[in-house]
Amino acid sequence: MRIIDYQGIQLRQRRRAKKRKLVRRGFIVLVLMVFSLTYGYISFQLPLPVAEASTRVITTDSSQPTNIVWPGYGQAAIGNPEYGLLEVNGAQETAPTASVAKIMTALAVLRKKPIIQGEAMPRIVIDEVDIASYNYYLNNDGSNVRVELGQELTEYQALQALLLPSANNISETLARWAFGSLDAYATYANDLARSLGMKNSFFAEPSGFSPRTVSTAQDLVLLGLAALNEPIIVEIMAQTSATLPVAGEIRNTNRVLGQAGIIGMKTGNTDEAGGCFMAAGTTTVGGRKITTVAVIMGAPTVGRAMSDSVPLLSSAHQNYQEVTVLKANQQVADYAFSWGAQNTSYIKDDQTILTWRGSDITVSLRAEPIDVDKPSGSVVGTALISTPLQKKSAPLHIQSTSALPDVSWRLKRVVGL
Repeated sequence: MRIIDYQGIQLRQRRRAKKRKLVRRGFIVLVLMVFSLTYGYISFQLPLPVAEASTRVITTDSSQPTNIVWPGYGQAAIGNPEYGLLEVNGAQETAPTASVAKIMTALAVLRKKPIIQGEAMPRIVIDEVDIASYNYYLNNDGSNVRVELGQELTEYQALQALLLPSANNISETLARWAFGSLDAYATYANDLARSLGMKNSFFAEPSGFSPRTVSTAQDLVLLGLAALNEPIIVEIMAQTSATLPVAGEIRNTNRVLGQAGIIGMKTGNTDEAGGCFMAAGTTTVGGRKITTVAVIMGAPTVGRAMSDSVPLLSSAHQNYQEVTVLKANQQVADYAFSWGAQNTSYIKDDQTILTWRGSDITVSLRAEPIDVDKPSGSVVGTALISTPLQKKSAPLHIQSTSALPDVSWRLKRVVGL
């Protein structure tokens, strides 16, 4: 008879069940460990998101008023090659220009018949019409330079006679030589005036002797600025005198040459126009040479127009200034990472720029996205600062090393994928 050990069987079954339970627990733990290690590994291996830049608003004070010493009569205006027309004073109504119109004559002639360095100088032969023009201005109290039939003048010499002693007869000689007739010259000059933005000007003839040749101070500033681009005009108007065939020595009518940095340009005087003067003067600010053109019309005398141009230009020069737009260590852009870390970029040194007082200064910030391992001090963009007078750029630097995300954020990021 076989005896069955039920208690032993039950004991062995309980042991086997307990073993299976332990195996299952171990498997689950192993799976969880593998899961955790796998996702943890993945979370640390995935590239972290970059942070985009949020640039700050940079404000500049452009409200400072200028302080210009204007004449107490007529009309006046000032301008600059980079800015164009800067400011005006008095009613800008068309009025006779007198001999200031000869700047247009010189500019038009040089555009039609340019003097090219290294090439033979064009020559002008004085004919009967030129002699008649000379006699007309001689007998009508108009400025002139003596000429003789058959004599020759180079184009450069003729321009000296035009711009220094303001010879009316030579203005007509040059106009006929370059354009064929005075009417053809007038057509060209008025087209040129319109192209320069001179909306209230009319050139009836090349000398300015006629009261029909009219303009405004602001229009003549635009003409003066255009003339500064012609080296021959700039060179001649700075001369105090010259020597011509037949006429001998001729002298510049500009008596304030050299004062207030004045380098030229042109006087004018008739009964209808009164005294007129176009002046160009230079100054240096922050190592940069700056040129200003000033025009005065309707003065009691041409001498008064010239003398009043000195304080006018001197005061204008005081309104060019260097302005600190960004200060050393100024923060200009912010960064925010998706896990909450933050950073900023900054300008390392003061940034100054040359400007006309009260005018706008443009500041453009270009900051690139950054990743979390960008080292402190790294260049992360550029600040572009500009005015018509100057353009500058400065690097943006990251403030500090950005904080890394914690493990919790990394795991949540993986689970959320």
